[in-house]
Amino acid sequence: MAKYAFFSIPAYGHVLPTLPLVAELVSRGEQVNYYMRSDHKNSIEAVGATWRDFPFFVSMTLEEEARAVESIIDSLRAEQTNCIIYDFSFIWGGLLARALRIPAINVRSTYAHNRHFTLQSIHQHKSHIWPGQEGEGAAGSLDIHAIYTQFARIGQVLNVPLPPSDDPYAVFSANEALNIYMIPHKFQPYAETFDERHIFIGSSIQSRSSNEDFPFEFLDDRPLIYIALGTLFNDRADIFKTCIKAFGQTNWQVVLSRGRQTTSFALGPIPANFLVVNYAPQLELLKRASIFISHGGMNSTIESIMAGVPAVYIPQIAEQAINAEMAEKLGLGIALNPEKVAIDQLRDAVEQISNNRARYEKDIQTMRASIQGEGGYKRAVDTILSLNANRPDMTSC
Repeated sequence: MAKYAFFSIPAYGHVLPTLPLVAELVSRGEQVNYYMRSDHKNSIEAVGATWRDFPFFVSMTLEEEARAVESIIDSLRAEQTNCIIYDFSFIWGGLLARALRIPAINVRSTYAHNRHFTLQSIHQHKSHIWPGQEGEGAAGSLDIHAIYTQFARIGQVLNVPLPPSDDPYAVFSANEALNIYMIPHKFQPYAETFDERHIFIGSSIQSRSSNEDFPFEFLDDRPLIYIALGTLFNDRADIFKTCIKAFGQTNWQVVLSRGRQTTSFALGPIPANFLVVNYAPQLELLKRASIFISHGGMNSTIESIMAGVPAVYIPQIAEQAINAEMAEKLGLGIALNPEKVAIDQLRDAVEQISNNRARYEKDIQTMRASIQGEGGYKRAVDTILSLNANRPDMTSC
């Protein structure tokens, strides 16, 4: 048995895809300590990992940051950690591993980066459905220089080498001995340029507990549209109101998940055929849905494919626009420009999918079969264990 330490940023879209992989490691006798904020404690313990409280490095003073770095290193040493597995957005994961001189594995539920397809190129993406981001306050924008500065500070505390400062985006381009991408190979731009250290496992989806508070009794036999714009960049009352105007008082039944908002916004009168909630059990609703109106986040895109549900994509950040365009190209749905979404346009998109249901279902089935063939989280764990089998530092416990 080896001891793994898992790290991710405290965002549902980053934590959830790691949990099936964690559960599979635990089921094969490995020990996993997951360092994360307390709001994810229950979901981490539910898959058999040991939760370790970790406050995250953001919004700390320099003194607090240095103490946090020293504390986490002490904890990893005390746990006799053999390997660190980290989400790519937890940019300090590789630094911690190198400071301890133990192996590191990078996982991500989004695109692989190299010189052909960089984070910067994603950030600067423009297209017919994505006008580009305006200013530092735009949704999904990054203060990359501030991020690199903090990364460099922590690297200096740990006394480990850093990537060159002339390419600050390199902090997100982890290139470990093993890099696992929980996305379909067909979605990856320039996929042929990544070597054997980079594996695409298709998806990392496992059934998860439903929200017991969700009023399933509201659902009946009417065709269902499920609307959700994700958990981070979803403060779009204008889009939600357009959806309400487009499908209110129609034969559709509609569940609209507005997200866990830190600030509330008014949506106006809610039609009788609508159910508006702050959170919805997405996997359960996709089993019942006819059409998904989505932001096009990678997790949601893959979940809709695996559920066999075509989607109307309304992206909120550049990466989601790339996802939406790829999904539309593969015949999985229709991508719309979020700044130009109109009532008639939404209705037309849903009508087009409904009138061509057989074609969309065929293309989704083809994509689903391709994803299933990539092995998922079981293949990921096979690869992890195979890679570590002959390492002298992966000692038995």
